[in-house]
Amino acid sequence: MALSRSYFARGHIFVLVHDLNNSTLEDMRKWYNIVKSESVARHDPVVIIASNKCDGEIPFCESETETWIRNNELEHIYCSAKTGEGIQQLFIKIEEALEVHQSDFLSPSLPSLITGIPIKKAEGCNCG
Repeated sequence: MALSRSYFARGHIFVLVHDLNNSTLEDMRKWYNIVKSESVARHDPVVIIASNKCDGEIPFCESETETWIRNNELEHIYCSAKTGEGIQQLFIKIEEALEVHQSDFLSPSLPSLITGIPIKKAEGCNCG
């Protein structure tokens, strides 16, 4: 896996995009399990499933997927990157998740780095 574990540990909202024409429920389960297993204690990230390519025929097993999404209490949206269908709704879901979970995101879920090194002001810096 090329992604760093810290992305999963520090992420607040994950959008898992799958191709309706070329992915399986097992693919989504794999990525969902990675997100859940790599998040740190006291940190429960929001996961949104984006079913992409809804502009074509959908050979994907919708009922099984929707049951899995419902059982895991995940947000879900059908969209098309090609036509733009559902893209605005996807960003609205992300915005809503930010608003609802903002207080969780602002509370420290990871230990602070203690450096003890004073911060040096750069010439022309307006920071206090």
